[in-house]
Amino acid sequence: MIMAWCVSACQETEESGKAGDPFWDDLRQVQVLDFESDTLPEAVKAFNADIELTSGSGVTSGAKGLAVSLKWDENNTGFSYEPKTPIDVKDFKNLTLVFDATNTGEHSLHLMANVASSNGSNNYSSVALPMGKTKTVYLQLENLPLKKGTSDMRDYPDPWGTNSLKMLVRGLLYDLEYPDISKLAH
Repeated sequence: MIMAWCVSACQETEESGKAGDPFWDDLRQVQVLDFESDTLPEAVKAFNADIELTSGSGVTSGAKGLAVSLKWDENNTGFSYEPKTPIDVKDFKNLTLVFDATNTGEHSLHLMANVASSNGSNNYSSVALPMGKTKTVYLQLENLPLKKGTSDMRDYPDPWGTNSLKMLVRGLLYDLEYPDISKLAH
């Protein structure tokens, strides 16, 4: 599986950049993590998985991507990214995490993500990634269509109407605030 990370917000700008679903091209974006250097970023750590930089199939943006070999006999396997300084995202409207993922395996993959903020907000989401496919995947972190007292909802409608895969919220929905992103884990 190969991934590239970018945080986007639904706000028009002159910046452009996502290689997958063109819907995201005209939205304000901050690249959180790229894999263009010769070594893995120090803040990227594997847990029960093997990770390496690759220029092979599945790379969607730039010349390199992150190849993640999951260990199928482990309950929790993947990688995390924990920058030394949290990524400031407080000025974004409709904060959304967007990334490209390629499933190079022979089976579909249940991809889970945890996005944490230094204020204690955590979003746990998941999506099925079809075998042999590259998809742009997103999860909305803020400005969910919620009102106080509606935490009994399990998910919310697709707010964008894109061809991207929407990660579904795992557990209850809460009115979370993300002034920053302190950790990403898959």
